[in-house]
Amino acid sequence: MATGGDGIEAVNAAGIQAIKAGRNHSLLRNNERIFLMTEPLRTMAFHCECGSSACTKTIRPSLAEYKRVRSSPTSFMIAVGHDLPEFENVIEVCDRYEVVQQKGAGRI
Repeated sequence: MATGGDGIEAVNAAGIQAIKAGRNHSLLRNNERIFLMTEPLRTMAFHCECGSSACTKTIRPSLAEYKRVRSSPTSFMIAVGHDLPEFENVIEVCDRYEVVQQKGAGRI
């Protein structure tokens, strides 16, 4: 019975994705509360929605930008350079944040 490194890598990748998904859900709940309490044209500080459990960065989109990005359940706003290319694609970049979209079956 031969075993390859690919199986272990797949399990590790799935575990990382699950951790990231859980963290994103928590951050999204916080960001949604901020969104609901803020005037529509104002720029607010939101938590970076990247997959790093150590990240403490904030991003400053307008509420319209946040609403547009979050209209897709697989798109997230992150600090510039916080993307994880193995799990997501950068689909938008500006000087204040990046927008990433989850790849394939890992979408939540």
